[in-house]
Amino acid sequence: VDGGWSRWSPWSRCDRTCGGGRSIRTRSCTSPPPKNGGHSCLGEKNQLKSCNSRACAASCVWSAWSRWSPCSASCGPGQRTRFRSLTSEFDDADCQSEEAQNKPCDLAPCPPLLDGGWTPWSVWSDCPVTCSRGTQIRTRACINPPPRHGGVPCPGPEREAQDCGTTPCLDDLCPWSAWSSCSRSCGAGVSTRRRSCVCEEAGGPGDLACPPGTDGAREQEETQLCYSQPCPGHWTYPGTAH
Repeated sequence: VDGGWSRWSPWSRCDRTCGGGRSIRTRSCTSPPPKNGGHSCLGEKNQLKSCNSRACAASCVWSAWSRWSPCSASCGPGQRTRFRSLTSEFDDADCQSEEAQNKPCDLAPCPPLLDGGWTPWSVWSDCPVTCSRGTQIRTRACINPPPRHGGVPCPGPEREAQDCGTTPCLDDLCPWSAWSSCSRSCGAGVSTRRRSCVCEEAGGPGDLACPPGTDGAREQEETQLCYSQPCPGHWTYPGTAH
């Protein structure tokens, strides 16, 4: 039995109300369906036709408004905002209406401004040197109270430094001389150096008085072995005798 087409369905509703759309109708090969090797239906299953071809008038179609945003300020005056978008399918539509709206909000009064305050200065740090010159520091913190709610930070430095340990060191007051020449031109000898104080004893003519503890340094002397070359006919090394 060869297949036969059913009746055409009614035309579907046009998919556009203006500007040219499409409508469709269909039929099926079921009247009767092909059986026992019969031929299938010949021809098209679907038909399309144009519809609503008149030009559309430009119009503005907007989406629904979004929900209001949270208040822009946690305290004091702020604003909430909501948005919508243009969903018109016509690019030439002259849509003058607003895409965003604002409204005021005030969740709670803001607390008063609080400027920062310094803590008292710390004690000066220990001087890092016992003589010559060093630097010691002291600090403070802007937490008494800390600035809050837009208050002004503490003015001034949080750290101060000052010189300390101005007593000259012994090597500055009584520096060592250079090592003397070796006492022997060959073999093992002795080289010497002495302290020479640039300060004066109390009541002396100098401008820099010697502090206590330098008296013993005035006569201080050091020696060390020296050796330049062996003596002719002898192999002599420091600390040995032949």
